[in-house]
Amino acid sequence: MVEFSGHHQPLDLQILWFLFLSNMERAIIIYYGVLLLTLLCASFIYALVPNTTNIPGFITIDCGSSKEYLDEETGIWYETDKSLVETGKNWKVPGSSNLNDPYFGKPSRTVRCFPEGVRNCYTLRAPQQQRYLIRAIFTYANYDAKNQSMTFDIHLGVNSWATVSLDSNLYWSFTEIIYTHTSDSIQVCLVKTGQSTPCISSLELRPLNTSVYALNSTTNPQSLLCYQSRIDVASLTSPQYMRYRDDVYDRIWRYDRDVDTWRSLVLDDNSTAIDVDAYKLPSQVMKTAAQSLNMSHPLELGLSTLLIDLDDATEYYVYFHFVEIQKLTAGKKRLINIALNSQSILSQPLVLEYLKPVTVGSSYTAQVNATFSISAALGSEAPPILNAFEVYKLITQIDSPTDPRDVGGMRDIKSAYQISRLSWQGDPCLPDQFAWEGLTCNYQTNPRITSLNLSSSKLRGKINSSFSYLTELEYLDLSNNELEGSLPEFLADLSRLKVLNLTGNNLSGLIPKALRKKVADASLQLSVGGNPNLCVKDSCNNKKFVTPLMASLAAALILILLIAGFWIFQRRRKQKEAHIIKEGASLKLKQAAFTYNEILSITDNFKTMIGEGGFGKVYFGILPDHTQVAIKLLSPSSRQGYTEFQSEVHLHSLIRHRNLVSLVGYCDEGENKALIYEYMSNGNLRQHLSKWMEY
Repeated sequence: MVEFSGHHQPLDLQILWFLFLSNMERAIIIYYGVLLLTLLCASFIYALVPNTTNIPGFITIDCGSSKEYLDEETGIWYETDKSLVETGKNWKVPGSSNLNDPYFGKPSRTVRCFPEGVRNCYTLRAPQQQRYLIRAIFTYANYDAKNQSMTFDIHLGVNSWATVSLDSNLYWSFTEIIYTHTSDSIQVCLVKTGQSTPCISSLELRPLNTSVYALNSTTNPQSLLCYQSRIDVASLTSPQYMRYRDDVYDRIWRYDRDVDTWRSLVLDDNSTAIDVDAYKLPSQVMKTAAQSLNMSHPLELGLSTLLIDLDDATEYYVYFHFVEIQKLTAGKKRLINIALNSQSILSQPLVLEYLKPVTVGSSYTAQVNATFSISAALGSEAPPILNAFEVYKLITQIDSPTDPRDVGGMRDIKSAYQISRLSWQGDPCLPDQFAWEGLTCNYQTNPRITSLNLSSSKLRGKINSSFSYLTELEYLDLSNNELEGSLPEFLADLSRLKVLNLTGNNLSGLIPKALRKKVADASLQLSVGGNPNLCVKDSCNNKKFVTPLMASLAAALILILLIAGFWIFQRRRKQKEAHIIKEGASLKLKQAAFTYNEILSITDNFKTMIGEGGFGKVYFGILPDHTQVAIKLLSPSSRQGYTEFQSEVHLHSLIRHRNLVSLVGYCDEGENKALIYEYMSNGNLRQHLSKWMEY
């Protein structure tokens, strides 16, 4: 006697129980077991893989890296720069303890350097009308064993961004810029200015709220804000730098407490959440603040000493960040005034509310002595405080890039003909000293290309339609290449085109009438020598037409023969079908004919499918006299056609045998064709043999 205790069965009984199950039951149990195991494995793997989808809009490039990776220290996903730049050479930086910094170490172990060319550019794709913080990080660490300093410029598009200086003692450096992106791409270019080779370690784009770091209403909205300083003035125990994950915008904050006369305040309750505004400052920054010694002492910032490379007569923006982290007694307020060189920059005092952040931005023009003073305003019942501040240099001399039509056209031409020239990077026309080789531009609001010389450039294929975008083109030289095909009509639509040189190619066909008219009017100088198959007149040499004519006649003759052969084949096929139909016409008198609607009724709308073959699917049905039948329905996709259908009907009408199923009837209604057989409830020979083989 077998006894079971609770719900737990001995292992041998579980195995015995499993063996007594049917094949179908065992298959179901195995299927769901495998499915459950797969889901568990997937969940385990998902738990192990870091989640990088929480950084929307971040673009982070490890320049020189051979593979993408997740930096586990920062939670930032780094891409390679292989598809973003066409030039340069990758270098690995020798190991050093300074390169193990949790915020900068990993991407700083590789660099991409540009020993060739003057300007080398990265091209990034990013959503338009988006405000971005763009950061470039540079590393030297004497990677080339030359022990030299590096000095070069970095440009954002056509505008100068900053000058980068790095020596063997400075392991890394970075520069940032804030701007609103309006074109279809962002180009960051390294520009060689001396003997040293420009190198870059990483390039980072961070989307910002469009309302932050606002400029004065009188300032050009396309102006750039170049990072100078970003300081948390009151932190006591944090590391020297902080960025993402603490800062959702991934701003790099430096801790600086050089002012000994400032006191540090800490949030009363560290678990208390501070309100979040558009600037989204890190909570670690906002939970501490610097406070003056008393009500009569201001907090003073001498930016002339803080910023060593302060440029005279240059406009700067300073953003002061405040949040009240002290619970003052009921009814008391902290009122703050901000002054630049004793002149207030506020129309009225700033009133701080508990745990509500406030940012005040101010612009000023650099002076020899520029000092901001943060003081307690009249009526304040607490000394002044400051949590953090940022300083940016305003770049207002903004050049407009080359007209987008010309940029797009040149980009397509470069891609279509696989043109590889060191100078063909960045904007085609600007800055003018870096204009692409072979181009001449007019420098209006948006420069336009007026001349393009691609002579002897190994161009192959047809004349690309992208030339039509260069609507201000006056001179176009495509001579001594391997261009082929006919002259496109759009060349005549370039209304300003005065010189077109096409000599030394493999062009053919007739020169468009509109181009010939321009030549006749002396408005276009056209050169087409060295194109032996190009016709300059309406009537060309007969020699040029003999070969095409013979080829056309031969093609026509072959086509006629093919059509005739196909017609004969079809005619014989139809005769054969007619013969079969004639022989089987009497079948309609021997077997019952069913309509398609009757077939639907017999099969209960094809409810039960019992098989499938080359003819089509087989369905179970019941006739009105309760006779069980099997109905073979001709499928539209069946390899068998009407002829085979008639042949099978004819065959079954002639042969009768007790071991062959009888043909009960048929359906021949338009495209709907079916054969109705008596139903064999015990299966067929194959099923019986298969069942026997299992044992």
